[in-house]
Amino acid sequence: MRITLLLLLISISATAQTSSLAVINDPDGFTNIRRSPGAQAPVAAIVLKDQPFYVEPSQSEWWKVNAVMWNMASLAGFEGFIHKSRVQFVRELPDSVQQGFIKRQLRAIRQQCKLADALREKAFDRQTNALDKTLFDSATHTRMRAYDATYESLVEDVRIYLCRTKDVLILKEWLQAEIDTEKSASEVPSIALGECYICQPEWLLEQLRSFPKARRIQFYDDIAHGLTFSDDLPPAKLSKLEQQLTQEWKRP
Repeated sequence: MRITLLLLLISISATAQTSSLAVINDPDGFTNIRRSPGAQAPVAAIVLKDQPFYVEPSQSEWWKVNAVMWNMASLAGFEGFIHKSRVQFVRELPDSVQQGFIKRQLRAIRQQCKLADALREKAFDRQTNALDKTLFDSATHTRMRAYDATYESLVEDVRIYLCRTKDVLILKEWLQAEIDTEKSASEVPSIALGECYICQPEWLLEQLRSFPKARRIQFYDDIAHGLTFSDDLPPAKLSKLEQQLTQEWKRP
């Protein structure tokens, strides 16, 4: 089971590079994923409202669903095809709808990560130094479900939304999710935070000042790390951004 999960997560990570994050556009609240193009093809999976997935647009009426994502309760690790009329790209949602979607996703991710931490703590008996492998594996899978399969797929869309809207509510939800998922070694959130700093430097730094200094320093470190991936940024602009960040580090 664990190998299957890891293979699915690798597939999700790879397809994210060429596909777009989407949700269904269906008044019924669910849409069928077909095993092959066509309304008569067998059903491979059912996607529910607010359940994000990757889709690969094409000239066809039926688009490939590369990997259906976690729905915070179970794994729907299927691939197949969906009619293009039933696809709504997350980035094209109206701002008010996109805000609600992002907020719900981030809060669900935080809840799942906290559940994973609680399960991991419960799995270890400090009196006997014994480890409950079932609970430990459950904790691992819960965090994988929340972080690897959902959070990493969402942060780029969060970054694009924030660069356009400067939505303080969503920024705070994102940063809190960063705090609750900080045990991960992934570079994806740092890269997204660095790109958010590039597009809205003064605004982002102003919002970060509301956090205690120790936490601010961690965010500044993430931003600095994210900037190292900005190969296409003009050297003069990069230098200016780095100087601004250095000044923030010096703040009491």
